[in-house]
Amino acid sequence: MTNIIYYDYVVEPVGSFLVAVSQEGLMYLGLLETDLSHLQKSLGSRNHVVTFLQKPEVTAPYSRELVEYFQGKRRKFEQPLDLSWFGTDFQRAVWQTVVAVPYGEISSYSALAANIQRPLANQAVGTAVGKNPIPIVIPCHRILRKDGSIGGFSGGLALKRYLLKIEGLDY
Repeated sequence: MTNIIYYDYVVEPVGSFLVAVSQEGLMYLGLLETDLSHLQKSLGSRNHVVTFLQKPEVTAPYSRELVEYFQGKRRKFEQPLDLSWFGTDFQRAVWQTVVAVPYGEISSYSALAANIQRPLANQAVGTAVGKNPIPIVIPCHRILRKDGSIGGFSGGLALKRYLLKIEGLDY
C-alpha cells in the first residue's frame, strides 16, 4: 500500500518551513530551509512506500496555524498530529508530554522524565526531544536544561530564542 504525504512550504521572515501532512494529520515540520529530500530520505530509511504531492489546499489549515503562531495570534495548535511515522514508543510518549507544556512556559528534560515515570531517563528524554519531527507544534523549544540554560534545538539556538521571544520569554 502506498501512503500519500501532502506537503507545502510556509515562508516566514525567519525562514521557510516544510509542512507535511498524512491522511491522519501533521506528521512533519521541517525547519529553516529543510527541503523535501530530507523527509524523503528519512522515510525511505524506515521502508515506507510514499507518494509526495504538493497540495497547498490540503496543508492550508496546518500552515495557517503556523503563520498565526509566528504573528503572535495563536497560542495552541489544534490540527491533528500523526506521530506514527517516526520514533519509538518511548519517544512518542516524550513528544506527547512536550505537547502539554503550555505556551509561554518552560520545562526541563528532568521534569519530562518524571512526567513519563522515567525519572532517571533524562538523557534519553533529551535524545527524544532532539528527534522531534514536528518542532514548534510539539514545542521542544520550551524545554531547557535543569539549570535553566537554553540547551539545544534542531533549528539552532537563534531560532529557539526567537520562538521563546514570540511567547514572551527572553533567553
